[in-house]
Amino acid sequence: MGLDMIPKDGTPWWLMGASYGSRVAVAIASEGMAPTPMGLILTGFPMYGPKGTRERVDALGGLPSSVRMLCISGEADEFIGKNVPAGELRGAELWGKVLESCDAAGCVRIVDKGGHGCFPTAKGGKQATCDQIVQWTSEWTADITQT
Repeated sequence: MGLDMIPKDGTPWWLMGASYGSRVAVAIASEGMAPTPMGLILTGFPMYGPKGTRERVDALGGLPSSVRMLCISGEADEFIGKNVPAGELRGAELWGKVLESCDAAGCVRIVDKGGHGCFPTAKGGKQATCDQIVQWTSEWTADITQT
């Protein structure tokens, strides 16, 4: 779907990305490249890259207050764990701190034993994780459409 297919009549729409696609979704919403989506579904958002710099965190702060975010990360995701600078929070606590500083409201879900792609790092469990992500997404989109 190209950006020209986005509803312009006020119909709610969501933008979803995984990893770098999450960064693209944030850029589209924060830089006005399209009508503002009702919500962003960010899976595996790479908050801190290998250099441990803040530009990705700061990009979330540029989102308009009308946007809602569902942020899904794996518990073992290095982009919210080992790449985070010393002294900073990690994991769900990092997400909480970042979302507190944003105008846009967000909801965080952490996949147990999940890596950067949200799926468990051990074999198996992929279908259960998919089902959980679908459930979280369905509940979240239903909830924000009713508000």
